[in-house]
Amino acid sequence: MSEELLKIMGGLFDGLPLIGEELIDQWREQAAMTEELQRALIEKRWAFFPWWYFQDRLRARDTTVWRYDVLVQSAYNIVGLLAALNRLYFSTFDFKREHRLLSRLEVAPPNLATRLNALFEDDEQGSIAELERLVGEVGALVAKRFPDIDLALRWGEHQTPPGSREEAWAVLAVKSRT
Repeated sequence: MSEELLKIMGGLFDGLPLIGEELIDQWREQAAMTEELQRALIEKRWAFFPWWYFQDRLRARDTTVWRYDVLVQSAYNIVGLLAALNRLYFSTFDFKREHRLLSRLEVAPPNLATRLNALFEDDEQGSIAELERLVGEVGALVAKRFPDIDLALRWGEHQTPPGSREEAWAVLAVKSRT
């Protein structure tokens, strides 16, 4: 489902009908999020670059803009996953009123809005640690509701779940080749 269509669907549920309330109610009933769509949205959004895994290697590579891009995409994916778990439509397209949406999430990690904003503070190590914690907590919430969805995180041949780190020898081997 495209971001634009997700935005339209969100508007259908969030908007206030000026006329034709019965028709809008029928549309909302027909457009209610199904379990099939919920699963599809979760599978679409379960995509994270595991910065925590490669952090030692990346710290020396002057990656500020890329890191912020990863954090933005990760924040969108976290919100999208939680919205799907809560059967709410979410789109990254023209995302506004984030606190209002986040306050509607009954299934979510504690202090989500504060923690998402903390991702964008200047402390690289702290923001990546918070991202790692959020991904782990959101993964646990998804696994509780959908234990059959594959939530393994991989980058290439590496298993990269929260808590994992690239082995020091692998970093040294790459440094010796560059």
